[in-house]
Amino acid sequence: MKLLKLTVLLTFCCLYSCVYKSTSANIESVFVKNGNIYCKGDENKIKQLTFTGIDTMAVLSPDKKMIAFVRQNPGIYDEANEMLLIDNSEIWLYDLINNKNRCIIKPVNFEEGITPENILTNFQNLVFTNDGQKLLFITSAWETSGAIHEFSIQDNKQKYLVSGNSLEIITQGKYKDYLIINQHRYYEAGGSYDYYWLFDNNGKEIREIGDTEASVQNFLSEFNSIY
Repeated sequence: MKLLKLTVLLTFCCLYSCVYKSTSANIESVFVKNGNIYCKGDENKIKQLTFTGIDTMAVLSPDKKMIAFVRQNPGIYDEANEMLLIDNSEIWLYDLINNKNRCIIKPVNFEEGITPENILTNFQNLVFTNDGQKLLFITSAWETSGAIHEFSIQDNKQKYLVSGNSLEIITQGKYKDYLIINQHRYYEAGGSYDYYWLFDNNGKEIREIGDTEASVQNFLSEFNSIY
């Protein structure tokens, strides 16, 4: 009898796991409402995933197995000067297969000895790579430029890639997996400019694109690419 019960229990767990994985794979989109993360699946069914009231910037991985989001923990704010002194926000991952979430990036605020590319605050522009194995994001860094970082989900490691104020990953075409980044640069003779550049996924500059959104669209059309 005990063996029969155990067999039935294992069969049920296996069936439940398969059904849950199938449901996760059929998720169509994610969204934020009142600081909580929700997902929408088949037949427009909606499920609430977090309950903190402080979550934002949710993005779904291409394989629909993960959600990345920013948890805006309360920081220290200077009301007199209207500026945030200490940012306590974190980046989290929600595993849709196992229904678990974890913090992957903790804040590193500016202090003596911390270089701009190692500051981890004011998280923006979260985007998964096409294979869903890495997460890229932008942080505050220099006065006129942010820093683009990469987090490897498999290795659980973060690294700085390159400076930038905007980021897109090309999803198809000749330059699939390459990055389109807007950078603030300086002329040797003085003055500065903002320009879009193409980088590979290791942060190596490949070529210039142009100084407008239209130039980016022309580049994508030329190489039958989209992001």
